[in-house]
Amino acid sequence: MLHRSLLLLYLAVITSSEILFLAVDLPLKGKRSPPNAIWPHPQEIQISNDLLYIRPGHIMISSNMEPCDIIAKAIQRYQPVFFPPKLTMHQPPADASNILRSLTLNVLDNPQCEQYTQYNSNETCNPRFQHRGVLLDSSRRFLPVPLIKKNLDVMAYNKLNVFHWHIVDNQSFPFESRTFPNLSRQGAFSSDHVYTPEDVTSIIEHARLLGIRVIPEIDTPGHTYSWGKSMPELITVCWTNGKPYQAIYGQHGEMEIFNPIEPRVYSTMDALLREVK
Repeated sequence: MLHRSLLLLYLAVITSSEILFLAVDLPLKGKRSPPNAIWPHPQEIQISNDLLYIRPGHIMISSNMEPCDIIAKAIQRYQPVFFPPKLTMHQPPADASNILRSLTLNVLDNPQCEQYTQYNSNETCNPRFQHRGVLLDSSRRFLPVPLIKKNLDVMAYNKLNVFHWHIVDNQSFPFESRTFPNLSRQGAFSSDHVYTPEDVTSIIEHARLLGIRVIPEIDTPGHTYSWGKSMPELITVCWTNGKPYQAIYGQHGEMEIFNPIEPRVYSTMDALLREVK
């Protein structure tokens, strides 16, 4: 599969984010948001020229969902975002009538603490799309665990709630399976370019605390060339003009599709999926 586009998602500053679409032939429709626009854009917004000063020490966030580590971590994460230590606070005017002396945010709508975000989760904030995802391909280009977690942080700031993790493809098999260790030993780019089960668990846990659902994808039955480096008996050889092991760029590799009449394909997939489950 040819990827002709690239989504670059980044957090520009603490309170301003933006999605850039980088492609020659697939530009985004519409107009670019003006500087300092609210992102993500709410369904309803009222703008006025009124100005309120907020005292840093008078912001309070409380919840009736206790104990709930997701809420506790969110409060801990956002308190320094509201007023980072490096921000310069300007003295309010002598007229104190426009000073917002306190701000309290209460989380009360859902009395249950949702440990893992589900597809049919209660989106009380009423977003336009229930599934708001980002796909990362760490098979074609290995991405270190800290970088993946930073991407999850950016997703949370942008209210994106599904992380589609394309972890295995033709190019490499970076998942370090305990059941089939040779898959990564021979299929990964190197012994340094692997994800241990502990790495995967830590990424899923990091995403959980951000309210993000993780969908790891082990690409099959096609795009399995990396499997063939340790289990060639599972893969169908591709032929062209009467010659085996022939690749046609954009259509298929020299051997990259599971052999559907090979019983070991099904037993191997069953064992691997049970492991990652």
